[in-house]
Amino acid sequence: MSLTPFSRETMRYLKEQKDAEGHALKLETIIKDIYLKTVQYAERNSDTFYALKMDSICCQNAMACRAVFVPSNTIQNIHRNGDTIQFDITPKFIVENIEEILTRLRSLFPDCSIEYKKVSMARGRDGKEYDISALDDKMRPFIDTHQTRTEEYIVIDWT
Repeated sequence: MSLTPFSRETMRYLKEQKDAEGHALKLETIIKDIYLKTVQYAERNSDTFYALKMDSICCQNAMACRAVFVPSNTIQNIHRNGDTIQFDITPKFIVENIEEILTRLRSLFPDCSIEYKKVSMARGRDGKEYDISALDDKMRPFIDTHQTRTEEYIVIDWT
């Protein structure tokens, strides 16, 4: 292994540079995951839209997911594990970068409607679930708003 000399100036900005490279790598992973899932869904279904739950992007775990890569020179705060690199992609990271993600998806799916939606669901007295953000005030007394849950989606519509 050859050692690369680093100047004082380079050393000052090394973490910032690696953080930016890691950030870009995370975004690329997210975009690729959404792209592949959407195309696969369109190939297998006759529906003309795909609503991808935020907690299913890159993984099935709602809290955080781990992406695994072959080593490259674009590494961030990443744990090395043998010949792979692992790092966490959380729903929080996705929401913080949602505008860039949507912009890149719009370039991959031109002429499609691509949106981030946040839906608050609550159970009505009839046992059905309702999006309480879309209900008018007349319906609110029939909904138990004490036990609401929020779901976040990226919706790609090619209608």
